[in-house]
Amino acid sequence: MIGLKEYFKTNYCPSRMTIATFSARPLSKQLEDVEATLGNIPAGSEECRSEPAPTFERPPPFPPSRMGKWLTVEGTEPQSSLWVQWQTRDLTAEYASQPLEYSDHLLSYDGTDSFVGNIVVGPTSTPALSVQRL
Repeated sequence: MIGLKEYFKTNYCPSRMTIATFSARPLSKQLEDVEATLGNIPAGSEECRSEPAPTFERPPPFPPSRMGKWLTVEGTEPQSSLWVQWQTRDLTAEYASQPLEYSDHLLSYDGTDSFVGNIVVGPTSTPALSVQRL
């Protein structure tokens, strides 16, 4: 537990936070609400304020030593599901162009000639892939 508390102290500070508000109220009122609600958050440690946020590019989450192994997991849901996840390189520099939006569209669009629409099971043409955006 000490490691988690240290990580929090080192990495969670206002300079690394983003606030998104959605409201019909004027932006100035939204800003007032944010300042009233969150304005007293401590500035955080010097380390948190001065160093860039970690990108988690290193260490690699799936080194060769962890690949090619079989893992059986007992499910807790009544319906089977398969989650496919893959690692991308650090996309921080390309953030403004939203590179993951293409992948999201590829995996969630199910219209004519779509990737999802073309994955079928057996002769019933039932889609075998259901995409849920996390």
